[in-house]
Amino acid sequence: MIFKVGECMRKNRIIIIILICLLLLPLNIFAVDYAKVGASGDFNGNINIPSGSAYYINGAAVKLSNFAATTSAELAGVISDETGSGVLVFANAPVIDFYNALGTDHFYSGDIDSEPVGETVAFGQLLYFNWTDKEWKIADADASTTVPGLRIALEAKNDGQTCKMLVRGYIRDDSAFEFAGAMVYASQTAGAMTSTAPSTAGNQLQRVGVAKSADILFFSPSIDVGEI
Repeated sequence: MIFKVGECMRKNRIIIIILICLLLLPLNIFAVDYAKVGASGDFNGNINIPSGSAYYINGAAVKLSNFAATTSAELAGVISDETGSGVLVFANAPVIDFYNALGTDHFYSGDIDSEPVGETVAFGQLLYFNWTDKEWKIADADASTTVPGLRIALEAKNDGQTCKMLVRGYIRDDSAFEFAGAMVYASQTAGAMTSTAPSTAGNQLQRVGVAKSADILFFSPSIDVGEI
């Protein structure tokens, strides 16, 4: 019986020592510090806000349902739309609203990709994917091998360089675009797009988007191509 009491006391002492050590540890070991009012801090990880709970910023409760439209400048480091004019909207369901005013030449807004090109390209040129070289090249509605055009170059690049490309969205080009109608097609002029559908035998017919104005295109290319 004396042995059992002594053994029990030793176990209790071990437990007490462990508890004391835990109490001496800093509290931020067990909790994420999201920074106090007037302070700043970084958190690299996921933040899970349970249903019905709120995340507090400078003492004010914020929920996803309370988010209003905001500019990309206010979301610096979170979302990049390359134009400085994009809008992120949280409503009943997540929605990305492409900015479509595009008040300046060579502005764009939408889904962006970055891929290598197989020849020299310029801003605003329609590109197709070359399966042989595994690179993007300038589209041309003259032949079935150079369509469908599925990207638009967003910068000038040379053969082998990685180029930003518009996958879907709005783009403005005051010099290259001269749309006269709503529907826009891949052109027989290499890299160009036109509101006049190709009509010569052997030309390829592909719709690539809808013109908002003479200089602004909503790019939403079809993968379907027909031959005249």
